[in-house]
Amino acid sequence: MRDDSKETLMKRLEKLEENLHIERMRLHRVIDNTGWGAGMRRVKTTPSFRKENELMRKIETLKDRIRKLDAND
Repeated sequence: MRDDSKETLMKRLEKLEENLHIERMRLHRVIDNTGWGAGMRRVKTTPSFRKENELMRKIETLKDRIRKLDAND
């Protein structure tokens, strides 16, 4: 694991949270654009949440690193 400064980790966290917000807005658009007929015809009507889940996992990992860095100070 790299030894990054708290500043670097905070910037990375901010960027990941921004990306998570963008991904959630994209998912809302996709869900909103799925019509009733399409939902009735298809078995799978929801989009994949893989990217959102990966971003949330990365954010949690980064928050843990920041907490550990704060504990060492």
